[in-house]
Amino acid sequence: MTEEQLLDSAEVVSRHRAALQPHLAESLACLPDLPRFLAPEFVLWAREFAGLPAELDAPLTETARAIAGHAGLRGLIWHQSRLLYDHLDHPTDACGGWPTFEHVLGDQAGLYYLILCFEVLPRMVERHRERGIPESVSRACCTHFRESLRLYGLTRGGALGVSPRVLFWLRNHLAGRLITLGRFEYMVRPFTDRARVFRRRADGAVVALDRGGQWFNAHGYLDAGATSGWQSVYQETESAWTGTPLHPAGHALPDPVSLAKAEWDLALAPGEPILEVHIPAGGQMTLDRALDSMRQAPPFFRRHFADQPFRGFGTFSWILDPEIPVWYGPETNMAQWERELYLFPYPSSGRDGLYFVFGEAPIDPPNLPRDTSLRRAVLDRLAAGGGIRAGGMFVLLDELDALGTQPYRRIWPF
Repeated sequence: MTEEQLLDSAEVVSRHRAALQPHLAESLACLPDLPRFLAPEFVLWAREFAGLPAELDAPLTETARAIAGHAGLRGLIWHQSRLLYDHLDHPTDACGGWPTFEHVLGDQAGLYYLILCFEVLPRMVERHRERGIPESVSRACCTHFRESLRLYGLTRGGALGVSPRVLFWLRNHLAGRLITLGRFEYMVRPFTDRARVFRRRADGAVVALDRGGQWFNAHGYLDAGATSGWQSVYQETESAWTGTPLHPAGHALPDPVSLAKAEWDLALAPGEPILEVHIPAGGQMTLDRALDSMRQAPPFFRRHFADQPFRGFGTFSWILDPEIPVWYGPETNMAQWERELYLFPYPSSGRDGLYFVFGEAPIDPPNLPRDTSLRRAVLDRLAAGGGIRAGGMFVLLDELDALGTQPYRRIWPF
């Protein structure tokens, strides 16, 4: 079968062909009779390992057999697995534009990409074994599968499957670097270049300074693409760091401050390694569960990733919207967690996180469901003319034990 014959057989339309062309001839040359992830026994193992419901067994095995019995789809899914898992130079953003196959697989088309996702599992387990990570942790690291199924079904009447837009995340599992410990997930990543973090020797006060040259609005937030407002500054001299301070409640202050090097130390610089925190869906994010998870992470990573030191925690997310206490409530789980962190502004469209709350639905608030307290709060916020804003956060490693006492807001020097 030639490359064109394969694409024709799978009925891939012209707009999708360029994204599938790299390494296609090579994939055809090594195409096995049955890729292992299409074998029924593998599909059943992967479904159970990922913690998905047993009700998926029949539709998954049926879909795997349909793909295996279709020369075009069998060749194409093999090729896609190689682009995703073997050709690590292949950009994952290209995967989001891969075609779906309703015309061949009907209502079970979404399971095509779930089956492709399953191939990462034995590879992840092998990476974990190399680091001495137990299988129980490997199983816990499968939240992505459950969340992808949930998001797919939200706007498809409960249909089963996953969207190609989620495939990029599998590279983290492939490398074995994304670890679930309690409520959160972690991996060692560079700290953002949006802030420098300083600590005063006398009392441990912490101040973050913006990188400078950023346009802030009147509330001290960053609107994506803004070119007006007021502009942040940053300068380092032999004796001091001077710049725009970022308040730990998540906004910038317009008056620059100067931190004398005789009194302050640089505690966290851009690019230094941190434990990047990821927050799976599922609710129940109580403060106790959040802090317990964060306290599990350092000893685990020191034991199993001893070659990857880190200086603290950090991330950005819509869950770090600094105005969550306003539009969702000051005593909600998210607001309580935020108060323990050092928040800082992050560029935002004002519509951040809506995909995770409503799925791939068009942003048409009057027609979106109001069936949970979070959805009602989000829609009320939008109806009032407000936005849902992404924010960033960090926690210095040696201040982990102070969480629960709001350390960054309790000792604020300006």
